[in-house]
Amino acid sequence: MVCLAAIWQLPIVYSTSVEDSAGLLLMLGSQLDQAAGKCVPRFGYRPKSLTSRQRYIVQGLPGIGPQLAGRLLAHFGSVAKVMGASTGQLMQVDGIGAGKAARMRLVLDAPYEADD
Repeated sequence: MVCLAAIWQLPIVYSTSVEDSAGLLLMLGSQLDQAAGKCVPRFGYRPKSLTSRQRYIVQGLPGIGPQLAGRLLAHFGSVAKVMGASTGQLMQVDGIGAGKAARMRLVLDAPYEADD
């Protein structure tokens, strides 16, 4: 249990019986349903260096992994320039085709519509 809590950072919830465990799971599920769509959790890895943070931000775009994020940043020079690049400019980077560039621009350009 120490391994789960300390190394894997999994919370341990104690209960007194099978029924108590079932009740806790139902309550947690209910809270997850209520919170769905209201926030995007960002658990786990927290980059410390500036370059890691820049790659982390660019990796938030659809279809962008660590290597492609690095290529985009190397090509454009900053996160702001990556985010402001047109579809055609994005396609100049090796690994970015028309479809991926269009999905990236869709996320960046679509108006935000709050669920509240």
